[in-house]
Amino acid sequence: MSPGIHRPEEAWIRTLLDGGPRSEPRSRHTTWAYLGEIQPVLLEWSSRYDHLREVTREDIIAARDAVTGKQRESRIVALRSLFRHAKKNGQIFRNPTIRIPVPRQVSAYGSTCTAAYG
Repeated sequence: MSPGIHRPEEAWIRTLLDGGPRSEPRSRHTTWAYLGEIQPVLLEWSSRYDHLREVTREDIIAARDAVTGKQRESRIVALRSLFRHAKKNGQIFRNPTIRIPVPRQVSAYGSTCTAAYG
């Protein structure tokens, strides 16, 4: 993985596991689930880009649309977390995950889920 992608990812994982000045630590399960969800995406981006700064909104949408169902939701939540952390720590200048919707899932009973992620 390119250093410009690996360093922000590593800092994000450490913050998830250990917490930070303004964030509580996440469970190991949550941290590894996030990482497992976006690791293939980061590896693919690493073959094209040298830094997380180069990732575009279109790249995020393509990563989201490459999967379906619950995995789609999990992927965008993890990417939002990574990019929010990188922006907050000055590793990127803009967050390409802003305002990217996650299509609502339809339950077995025909209604849409009411939880929104942002």
